[in-house]
Amino acid sequence: MKLPIRWILVTGLLIILVTHASMGQVRWFDQYSHVTDAQEKLHLNDFAYYLIKDSDLLGYIAFRIGNKDKMSVVKKRAEHNKRYLVQKFKISPERIRLVFLGRSDNTIFILQPLERDKPFPTE
Repeated sequence: MKLPIRWILVTGLLIILVTHASMGQVRWFDQYSHVTDAQEKLHLNDFAYYLIKDSDLLGYIAFRIGNKDKMSVVKKRAEHNKRYLVQKFKISPERIRLVFLGRSDNTIFILQPLERDKPFPTE
């Protein structure tokens, strides 16, 4: 039996997509880099509303430090973001966790809600 070429191509594409999805690719709730303070607050506001909707979730603020940036500056920014969520939205500080993910070409912030019993995913 001869299969139409379209079926073969679609099957091959599905195999590639499933393989790519299972190779440890993490889909983040939100991530950003190089934003203004106002833009960053919009990201944090969305994150806060999501955490408020489900009080059983923990909120992770993960960050990678850009090669040209100072660790102390980026860490202070992450701590500031946590304080913002705690003070403005009254989210318990125990529910917000900071995670350092290492260095990269650019500074990147990742916002990820997770159930309490789930470990923070790695890329």
